[in-house]
This record gives sequence, structure tokens and C-alpha cells, in this order.
Amino acid sequence: MDPLRYILPVEDAEYQQVLSVRSQMLQVSSSAGAGAALGLPAFSRWDGLNGSLGLMVAFLMLRFLFNSLIAALTRRHSQNKERQQLIDKVEEEVWVTLGGTLLLVAGWQCLFSVGDHCGLHSTAGCLRNWPLIPIEANVHKYYNVELGWYLQLMLKHVMGLGLQDNGTMGAHHLATVALVVLSYMLNVHLVGLVVFGTLNLSNPLLHLSKLASCLEFKTAKMALFALFAAVFFVTRVVLFPYFILRWCVRLTAQQHCSLESHRLCVSVWCMQ
Repeated sequence: MDPLRYILPVEDAEYQQVLSVRSQMLQVSSSAGAGAALGLPAFSRWDGLNGSLGLMVAFLMLRFLFNSLIAALTRRHSQNKERQQLIDKVEEEVWVTLGGTLLLVAGWQCLFSVGDHCGLHSTAGCLRNWPLIPIEANVHKYYNVELGWYLQLMLKHVMGLGLQDNGTMGAHHLATVALVVLSYMLNVHLVGLVVFGTLNLSNPLLHLSKLASCLEFKTAKMALFALFAAVFFVTRVVLFPYFILRWCVRLTAQQHCSLESHRLCVSVWCMQ
């Protein structure tokens, strides 16, 4: 089943043709990689993010091994309670910093691979030919990694592998999971790449600042937090609303919005 059938105006002849093309491609690609073998484009589908579940398990297993390594290095069993709490905090920040850096590097590699038509310098091509925008293999893998990472973050405390996040951070993880899934299903993954690549820039800096605070490196803490604040301001207060949101919403309005397609406009605008 094509997820776009729930938002596209199926009574519109133009979108009926689009859905027909997508349906043919999805049917071919559903048979053991036949689509890839024939060189046919891949589109979003309900089971396209199933790989994130395996990656979530892999991340949880890696976290267990990481925790075991830290415990062996610090001989946690011989430390007092206050020392254990400090080690737990350091362990958490190092893990999240490593994961955030992984997502940042992977996201920008995908952005460079999609060409010059979509990026921070120009978002004009991010929705070109939507919804017939093929999902390249590396972008597909990146979406699964991003989703698997955040699912792991939501489960780490339940599995006894990490500290419990506060309510605000839990809501952030839930919102991120929803945006990853919806941007993939609605085939606006190129916009998603630009958004994730931009917003992820500040995450490692924040956790490095927290790590320096845990270790009482005052100068490093202040320098890293100042750098985080600057990057946060530029990416989330300037770049995101002006260069990404503004131009993508304008492009959507020009290409796809009408009185007959209000569901489409609302859905795509919410994703952006």
C-alpha cells in the first residue's frame, strides 16, 4: 500500500497518474530486489523502515558492550556511590556524543551525494518532481540509522543501559521519530535530509559541553557551550526558518496547493 494515497487528492487526474506510476514501481520493487536489478527507482513504502528495528537492537547491543568496557576500565564495583553517578553521566554523554557525530557525518554524506539541486545553498530542487522522488540507497540506509538510533534512545533506560531522560528530552525523541517516519512515508526525504543535517550540527557540541561539565573542565565547558549556542542560533533561528522552511513552503504552495488539495498542503507543510 502506498502511504501517499492518504494525503494526495486521488480524484485529481494528475495525481491519479502519479499514484499509478508509484504503484507500478512499488509492485516491481516488492519482489526480492527486482526493482534494483532493473534499475527502477525506489519510492517510500510502509515496510521501508523495517531495517531500523534491527539497527535499534544493534545499537542496544553496542551500548551494552560500551557499558561493560567502561565498567571494566573504571572498576565501577570498587567506587563509592557518588563516583558511580559521575561515571554514569560521563558514560551517557560519551555515548550520545558518538551517536550524534555518526548521524551528523552520515547525514552530510547523503546531502553531498544527492547533488547540487538540494542543500542549504538551494532548496529549490528538494521537492522537484514530488511525489515521484526516488529514494537513493544511501538515503534509505541513513533514514533507517536515524530512526534506529532514536528508538534506542527511547528504550535504553527501560533496558537498563542508560540514564533516564527528562520529559522534555523524551518528547523530543518522540517528535524526532514521528518526523523521520512521516518525512520518509510522504516522500519528502530530501527536505528531511536538509533539516536533519542542519539541526544535528549543534547536538555533539551540546553533549561535549555536558561532558566537560561532568569532568569539571571549566574552560572547555564554557568554550564548548558558547560554540554550541552560536551554532544553535545560526542553524535553528536563522537557517531553518529562513532558508529551509520559508522556501520549501513557498515552493509547495506554488506547485501543489489548491482548494482541492488542502490535505496535501497541510501534510507537507507540517513535515517542513
